Amino acid sequence: MHVPRGSLRALGAAVAAGALLAAASTAHADVPPQRSAGVPGPPTLNPQPEPPGVLRDARAATRFSLTIDGVEIASFSELAGISPGDPAARNPRTVALKRGKNNAMEILAWPQSVVEGQPAAARKSCTLVMYAADGTPVARYHLESAWPAKIEIGGLKAGASEILYETVTVAFDDIQRLDA
Repeated sequence: MHVPRGSLRALGAAVAAGALLAAASTAHADVPPQRSAGVPGPPTLNPQPEPPGVLRDARAATRFSLTIDGVEIASFSELAGISPGDPAARNPRTVALKRGKNNAMEILAWPQSVVEGQPAAARKSCTLVMYAADGTPVARYHLESAWPAKIEIGGLKAGASEILYETVTVAFDDIQRLDA
């Protein structure tokens, strides 16, 4: 049986590439292997179809910012989670953001209208942006009719060298994912 020379070369390259992928996936078991364009992967949470040949990787965020009326009012190191709320019980959706306590007062000025008896004035449209290590935005969310539901200062022992953390829980009526 005669096999064309180019076919054997292509087969050899494919086998070598498969061996490299297998070796890479065992060397870094916690990192998902790369897929070739056109090869279906596991289902994703993104319902929009991707253009052919485009793969979406999980994004790591090193900083989160909260912006109201185009002004960044706070920067956070941790997003503790986005809660879906309970519409039947009329519980709002929430997002908890955590940062080392600092002297910035902008986030504390936001709930002041609630303290002054004007809770409707505290409801703002705001943007939550997640940034990569190089400062590039990797995800952006629009929070509609958001307000500061809770601001907590973590515990601290006298004489300890721990960081004092502040957790801000923002409640909102609706959330939309935007282009980064």
